[in-house]
Amino acid sequence: PMKWKIPIAYLLTDHSFALMLARFKENDGIRNKHWYYFGAGTILWIGWQGSVVAGVYVGTKVPANWSLDFTIPLIFIALVMPALRTPSQRLAAVAAATVSIFAWSMPLNSGLLVSALVGVVVGMACESRDK
Repeated sequence: PMKWKIPIAYLLTDHSFALMLARFKENDGIRNKHWYYFGAGTILWIGWQGSVVAGVYVGTKVPANWSLDFTIPLIFIALVMPALRTPSQRLAAVAAATVSIFAWSMPLNSGLLVSALVGVVVGMACESRDK
């Protein structure tokens, strides 16, 4: 119902989506998944808001030479790993990660797009082969 779609859409983030994928399977017969999503999404939203406030006040004190850019890829790796359940999904992830290492210097950060496309193609090819 719409009364659930609006708050759930507001709380939609990569993290909450990954939690749902890791916790539930499609058509598993479990009811009231929206309550789990709402709770997880709310906790993540509160953490996000707290991080933004901390970043505003503390972020300017962090020296630029610390180069904390690597933390974002680490977060996404931690989110994706539990969701990889089938061999085709794992192979797609390995293919995309390998291409991203070699394509990182492509102009306009297009290496990310290329590696994602390679991962999708490899995953689809492996999945169709398995059927």
